[in-house]
Amino acid sequence: GDFKYEIKDEKIDGNTAEVTAQIEVYDYYKTQTEVSTYITNHQDEFNTNGIFDNNKVLEYKIKELTNTKDKVTYTFTTINEDIILNLTNNKDIIINEKKDMNIEI
Repeated sequence: GDFKYEIKDEKIDGNTAEVTAQIEVYDYYKTQTEVSTYITNHQDEFNTNGIFDNNKVLEYKIKELTNTKDKVTYTFTTINEDIILNLTNNKDIIINEKKDMNIEI
């Protein structure tokens, strides 16, 4: 599937619940970064009659994002309503911070 998740750990202690989950999604961030670099380095390809054409840029971005195949894995832990994010790209920790969030299912 396009979206995978796995509950890695669950702990309940009185009124405190801690759940660690891992999700796998398409790496649109990587694609967007590569697209931006390509456009910057190949501006002539996005000209129409010598003028930079934003429609060509959007068409290229949509095509590349639609063709994204690489995936990235994120692991996060929720403690009651707080979420501690440990976002990884299977190699390095990108973000590790506590966010106050309310999640409703």
